[in-house]
Amino acid sequence: MSSDWSLCVSIMSLHLSLDDLSHSHTLLLHFFTFETDVGLASGIFRLVPTLDEQQHLQWRAHYVFTNLEDLKGFPEKIGHLRNQQSDHGKWEHLREEERRFENSNPTVLIVGGGHSGLEVAARLKLCDISTLVIEKNERIGDNWRNRYDALCLHDPVCECEHCFDCGNQ
Repeated sequence: MSSDWSLCVSIMSLHLSLDDLSHSHTLLLHFFTFETDVGLASGIFRLVPTLDEQQHLQWRAHYVFTNLEDLKGFPEKIGHLRNQQSDHGKWEHLREEERRFENSNPTVLIVGGGHSGLEVAARLKLCDISTLVIEKNERIGDNWRNRYDALCLHDPVCECEHCFDCGNQ
């Protein structure tokens, strides 16, 4: 994290009195981005002020969340990278071959075929990463299918941010 973040915490702690700590709205929220060997990521953390045994102010993490945004070396197969060849009605046969993993093992194993598991599988497929989804129910998607009348979201599309978004293609 940058020195700007450290400075921000120091300045905030200088301006807080002990009375300020009694208010539940006192906190520090910060968004950040970072890079790892395998990808680009983002995160968010929330710090809350507490008092130690000597009644000195300390900032403690309330939560820290990170998200892998992009895998290095695996560009999504969209736009000009998309397969331009027609399958001439053979997609079902190609899908069955892909599903059987006859010539290779899957690169990624996803446990759970609910909406999150399917979203990750779809995103990885766009990155040309072979993925096997296993599900305890009889069919992939049954945990949703057995609970709801329709396999759709009830929120407006503009409020739904999933890792696989057809609108960005």
